[in-house]
Amino acid sequence: MELKVHTSDLEIVKAFFTILVSTYPEGACFFLGDRERVTFKVSHKFKELQIEVGDRNRAGGIAEQVIKTGEFKKVKFDASVYGVRVLFFCGPIWSDDESMIEGAWAFALPVRHPLASSFRYYAPIVADLLPEGGVLFITDREVYRHIQQSNKFSIPDLTLETPINETSIQAMRQKKEVSMELPESVYGIPVAVTARPMFDEETSEVIASFGLVLPRQLSNQMKQMAIQLNDGLGGVSAAMQEISATSAEINHNQASLHKEFENVKKLTDDINQVMGFIREIADQTNMLGLNAAIEAARAGEAGRGFSVVAEEIRKLSEESKRTVQKIKELTSNIQSSILQTAKSSEGVLQSVEESAAASEQVTASIAELVQLAEQLDNLAGKL
Repeated sequence: MELKVHTSDLEIVKAFFTILVSTYPEGACFFLGDRERVTFKVSHKFKELQIEVGDRNRAGGIAEQVIKTGEFKKVKFDASVYGVRVLFFCGPIWSDDESMIEGAWAFALPVRHPLASSFRYYAPIVADLLPEGGVLFITDREVYRHIQQSNKFSIPDLTLETPINETSIQAMRQKKEVSMELPESVYGIPVAVTARPMFDEETSEVIASFGLVLPRQLSNQMKQMAIQLNDGLGGVSAAMQEISATSAEINHNQASLHKEFENVKKLTDDINQVMGFIREIADQTNMLGLNAAIEAARAGEAGRGFSVVAEEIRKLSEESKRTVQKIKELTSNIQSSILQTAKSSEGVLQSVEESAAASEQVTASIAELVQLAEQLDNLAGKL
């Protein structure tokens, strides 16, 4: 491509490059200029390069360098200069006698990364294949150069020529894939942004980034549900543990109460035995009183006072017997109540034991649900 062009060759050069640019499938541009501005342009499929006839030569640009040095130059420009990476072949235009440089010629080719050149083909398909939709993008070092929104999800504020996000900056700086979770305040809903660096095919220099923005609303809702479920189950589990502990305490107290019932029953049996002894004593006392009355009657007037005492002894004996009978009836009633309460206590004890067993089963089920909630949380994090 290193040509030596004279002013007398310009028409031939124009015709040659007019044909040549049409042979490049990715497009090409050819320019002629004098020492100050562009005088001729022919282009094919290279609309991104916004250089037009009449434009002044860029200060310090390649044309100015060639005119000053008179040397052929091959220079690759980053997208930040012309909006797209461009490979320029540029040389001086000499006067016919080669005494001076009249201007410069330039042949420009777009340098497109394979991901960028085919972006318009694969990006719409990929964006709409994502379950919740997504936004694909390609940047240069500073701004977005390609953006593909999806039908399910779009970010209106994400537009071409706007400054790139921090994820892309870090991906290019670290030369590796970087992912970030962005809150709702950035794009209106929570999103996950992933970016990977793109390298120059020849120099391996980082030149751009390729990225994807995914909505995280569904996964965040799932995560929130998992957290709420986990918190709720944690509360229920704590309550069930407390119920289980209370049931164990009731079980212990009920067992102690049942034992006390057995002790009271034994005491009433002892009371009945004592009452039996008292009844026997009362019967004997009554018999002694009767004998005393008989002896007092035999003694006549001399035994009258003894007769009164004998009568009182008999009355006391009868009263003791009646009292013993009442006490016996009371202890019998107490025993009956104790037996009934003991039976009820045994039923309560069995119910408490069954409740404790059920509580343990419920606690185990809750533990399984807590584990499922954790799995749901992990799944939400992977979406």
